[in-house]
Amino acid sequence: MKLRLAIVLVLTGVFLALALRGLELDAALATLRAVEWRAVAPMMGAYVMVHSLRSLRLGLLLAAEGRPRLRFHRLFLISSVGFLAINVLPLRLGEAVRPYLLVEREGVALGDALAAILLERLVDVIMLLAMLLTVGLVVELPPGGVVVAGLELVSAGQRALGVAALAGAAGLAGAVFIGEPLIGLLERVPVAGRLAPLARRFRTGLVGLLRDPRRAALVGLLSAGTWGFTLAAVRALLGGFPGLPTAPAAVLTTWTFTLLGMTLVPTPGFFGPYELACSSALQLWGVESAAAQSFGLVLHLGQLAFTLCIGGVGLFAEGLSLRALVRPSIEAPPR
Repeated sequence: MKLRLAIVLVLTGVFLALALRGLELDAALATLRAVEWRAVAPMMGAYVMVHSLRSLRLGLLLAAEGRPRLRFHRLFLISSVGFLAINVLPLRLGEAVRPYLLVEREGVALGDALAAILLERLVDVIMLLAMLLTVGLVVELPPGGVVVAGLELVSAGQRALGVAALAGAAGLAGAVFIGEPLIGLLERVPVAGRLAPLARRFRTGLVGLLRDPRRAALVGLLSAGTWGFTLAAVRALLGGFPGLPTAPAAVLTTWTFTLLGMTLVPTPGFFGPYELACSSALQLWGVESAAAQSFGLVLHLGQLAFTLCIGGVGLFAEGLSLRALVRPSIEAPPR
């Protein structure tokens, strides 16, 4: 674990150095002095809506016949802690925190919690892939593509997201249609057989999620709203930087590439890939390097500050500490 953390921290430093390489400090400071900082208020308001819609979506994914629905404020707090963990732990190890808390604090069946989180992530991957394909249609990209630290971002992202979406869809179909025979085979394997009860609970939770078309449609609407408000947050901050583009295509390109960089290289706090991808996207629109790098850093710090604030509230409300988040991130949730 220590070696893995050391490697990730080194990688973070390398990408952050690449993101800020060649930054003209005087030009960056001049850009920051000209920013209309009142744009931060609507950005933060949009982030509140994003987090609220994510919490509502999680509640819908967890809803099942015969089980009381979780209260919104509980979902909000658990999601706050979970997204804090995703931002501070390397390699997205924090993804395990929300299922852990749902099981530990709310008595949700582990299969239901895992099914909900995996479905949520699959929906997000599909949404990101759709945004990336849209960018390819509305933006004229350089002939050699968008190269970030030696990685051609668009083609790499399309391949990775496409494989993830197909694998996720195939996995869900397999779990629903041939899940029981596979679980039966798993039970016959001496060591792997211990995972059979967990696999069965996962399948039960997944089938329950997919039986309600109305709920599925609401999940889709909430997902669209989540990304819509995220784009609104980016648009609000772009409007506060003099001379930066605020057209819908520019906003979509900026956030899609930023999110893609974070997804492909999940460093702690996403430092490095975030700024590098964001500034590369803005430079496609003719933005000078210093202004693009300054915007990427401010956008990242603003988003991180919001996550830390609501995550801190969640930790306090749940009586947890950052150290307490490490255990569920590296161990299986309780059964």
